[in-house]
Amino acid sequence: MIHVIPTVFAHTKEEFQKRFSSLIKFAPAIQIDFMDEEFVPAKSVPLSIVPDLKKFKVKFEAHLMVAHPEEWIEEVAKKGFSKIIVHIETIKNTERGLDLFHRIRTRGAQPMLAINAETSMERLEPYLTCIQDLLVMGIHPGREHQGLVPNTARRVSMLKKRGFFVQVDGGVNDRTIGKLVSAGVDVVNVGSYIADAKDHKKAYQMIVQAFKK
Repeated sequence: MIHVIPTVFAHTKEEFQKRFSSLIKFAPAIQIDFMDEEFVPAKSVPLSIVPDLKKFKVKFEAHLMVAHPEEWIEEVAKKGFSKIIVHIETIKNTERGLDLFHRIRTRGAQPMLAINAETSMERLEPYLTCIQDLLVMGIHPGREHQGLVPNTARRVSMLKKRGFFVQVDGGVNDRTIGKLVSAGVDVVNVGSYIADAKDHKKAYQMIVQAFKK
């Protein structure tokens, strides 16, 4: 099982190419972040600069930190993403959420529902019978170099006790990974800890080792 998925968080084409070209050399799975400057106060690189991902022997997931994810699904799926992450905060009602998950599945991708750190867990209830994969934000989305929100591990533990597959995105480093693993997290997304390291592969492997202890 892949427990650690590095992220490509980039505002410019140069940033994207630098991260992507590094991670593609060793990571079996990569997340690419997309932001629209509406749902979060930041804008990412456009989808158009992402290469055809189907030619790589790597699993890719798209994290849609955008206000209208339904407008992205078709083109994101065409790029070759096998997982598409949408935020519960962008879903106005249960019917819209179910339709969104259906659209993702019919395009051959796996849907994952994300929840922000400040959003009540009760918001998840209407969807828990139709989706098993949940992403808990460990930071406030749209900006790197933030500390892990204190209640993240508790949220992970609560969801794991209910039988869900739980992923955490943000705030993951060599100091915080231990508490997340102890809480039962299945997968973590790692951004700046790897990107800022002198040796990207070594930093990645340090987080991977935490799951083997």
